[in-house]
Amino acid sequence: MTSRQRALILCAHDDDEAIGPGGTIRKLANAGVAITTVIFASGNEGCQRIEEQAGIVKQRKAECRRAQKILGTAGCISYSYPDFSNLDCEDVYR
Repeated sequence: MTSRQRALILCAHDDDEAIGPGGTIRKLANAGVAITTVIFASGNEGCQRIEEQAGIVKQRKAECRRAQKILGTAGCISYSYPDFSNLDCEDVYR
C-alpha cells in the first residue's frame, strides 16, 4: 500500500494562497501532492466602492474556484466568515 503525500493550506482570505505560497503550491501539485486549502473569511470587505459590496463575495468565490484549478489543489473548504469578525468560536476551533 502506498500513501500519497498531502498538504493543508490555511488562509484568512481566498487570495492569500495564490499571493503568498502560490508557486510552492503549484510545485507540490505537480509533484503529486494532494493539497487541500481552507479559507476562513468570505472576502466581503474586498471591494473598492460601496456599490460593489453586494456582489463581491460571489465574485471572490468564482475567482477562488479558478485559482484553485490553476494551483492544482485537490479541494477547497471555505467557511465564509465575514471579514473582521470574531473567529474565536467553537466552530473555528474544531
